[in-house]
Amino acid sequence: RIDKEEQHIERIEVESIDREYMNLTSVFTYLIGNVDYSPVLGRVGEMCCHNHTLFSNDGETFWSVPYDFDGTGFVDPPHVELSPNFKQSSIRQRIYRGRCHNQELVPATLQTFKDKRAEIEELLEGQAELSNGKRKQLMRYIGRFFKQLEDEDKLIEDFAKACI
Repeated sequence: RIDKEEQHIERIEVESIDREYMNLTSVFTYLIGNVDYSPVLGRVGEMCCHNHTLFSNDGETFWSVPYDFDGTGFVDPPHVELSPNFKQSSIRQRIYRGRCHNQELVPATLQTFKDKRAEIEELLEGQAELSNGKRKQLMRYIGRFFKQLEDEDKLIEDFAKACI
């Protein structure tokens, strides 16, 4: 879908990842409450990247695509253990892990999510496999993110304080 080839390398410099795409995935992982990832390196002894796969055609600009969302606040699994690296009181607590060098792109990225809100909500509403209770729970979780977007300036400020 992205017309790039999968890359197998040990690690990557964050500056080599497409900045707009990095912001999109950073806000997406915030939306779903994911902290179990690294778009630039793998765990000790693993190839790059932790719960991300690198793609490129030229070996200079990369797209780091996230996967493995079972330990997110959105999924809210009963088996998850909170990471000691983050001060989460619950898996449903969102923590922003975007990159500071991309901070000026945040407003445009947030606009993308505002523009896609109806599609995101329609996607959830259309999942026949979900019970009504689970669907409502997921809609509330996503709704809290969009409620934060109502005060975009505060959210941008919060992201700037939390960025890596």
